[in-house]
Amino acid sequence: MEHHIIPQFYLRGFRDPALDPRRGSRVWTANLTYKTVTLRAPKTLAKLTDYYAVQKGSGTSQEVKTEILRKIEDAAAKAIVRLRDGGPRPTETERSDLAVFIASLSTRTPGWRSPTEKIAAKIAESVMQESARHPAYFAELLRRTNSERTFSDDELERMRVETLDPGSFEYRANPIISLDLMIKVTRSLAKEIFTMNWCYMFAPVGRHFITNDDPVFWYDPRERAPAANGLRSPNCILTFPIGPEIALAAIWGQRGDITQHVDTSMVDFVNRRIIRTADSCVFARCKEEAEEALARRAQMEARHEPVGPQQPDVTILGASGERLN
Repeated sequence: MEHHIIPQFYLRGFRDPALDPRRGSRVWTANLTYKTVTLRAPKTLAKLTDYYAVQKGSGTSQEVKTEILRKIEDAAAKAIVRLRDGGPRPTETERSDLAVFIASLSTRTPGWRSPTEKIAAKIAESVMQESARHPAYFAELLRRTNSERTFSDDELERMRVETLDPGSFEYRANPIISLDLMIKVTRSLAKEIFTMNWCYMFAPVGRHFITNDDPVFWYDPRERAPAANGLRSPNCILTFPIGPEIALAAIWGQRGDITQHVDTSMVDFVNRRIIRTADSCVFARCKEEAEEALARRAQMEARHEPVGPQQPDVTILGASGERLN
């Protein structure tokens, strides 16, 4: 089954309004890999086969997609559509639903799940190599976890020596690890996002927000990494384009939520973040904006600036304190 890493209802909000509605929603898509700008239907965008499915012995279960992500999307969709239409601010319940939706968008994409699985695989590798440095423990571990097999002493020693060689095995994490963390981290992030002060920013006439395939981003410009990447960093600014005319900015402080008509510089600030942190696509309501995004991304890459989704900031240390990733 095809699973959308970015919900279709969200992408439909960035459709080109100048097109005949009888053709269905179409979004201008800047493909950063192929350097093209094309008009695409949301149902054809940002999707992967069985990306949220859980592999079980009897086959593939769609439970994560159908029972969890769909509930998150459905709960937030009405509030997002109403905000795009210029309606009132969300109620407390709707605000909570939006916080969960925003949090889920930051963990459900390949930009978050892929590095998370790589980190899990690196941890598994470091654990196995550390255990292989202790022959008796390594032998007991293999026999305990493979009770249906019988190992000779020579086999155990050969496997132990191979395990100590970093090039002998390729370690891969089971995708269920990142799926499980996706849900757990979403819950934690949602609580923090809900607590922040929200500003609903309306773009000036003639200017529009754009979005991408990893649309939630936060950063503290006054801190150095890794502190700058922390959502709880005191001067962190979270941005999320809700639609072409409205975006959300969230900060820490005591002001409470506000609605503000912003100038061009704030639209540029949000759009620069979108262009910089896109994984493979930028989406816009008009062709010129998609073409501009493609050109600006090329300029960033030509200047060797860091681009792509925000990566989980995790350091793995070995038994002697050495960095393993």
